Amino acid sequence: MRRVEALGGARGYESAEVRVVMVLLLMESKFGPVIPLTREEIAELSGLTVETTIRVVSRLKKERLVSPSPRGSVRINAPRLRAYLESPNTI
Repeated sequence: MRRVEALGGARGYESAEVRVVMVLLLMESKFGPVIPLTREEIAELSGLTVETTIRVVSRLKKERLVSPSPRGSVRINAPRLRAYLESPNTI
């Protein structure tokens, strides 16, 4: 899998939250609101460690921007994630 930089997304200086959100939104365009990726795969695509990705996804869950789905996939709230990109200091 390619990292988010290769997908036209975040650069290395973006925050971890922004990088994960960008990956989720890119994948939403391909898969719809239920992203069939594990946290490990999201970490790989965003160029982050699995531990950092788990922390970010947990914060996004608390803010109700994402929710767990069966078999390790993630359901996203795309409009709220896009709004988060507009002002990432809200988390």
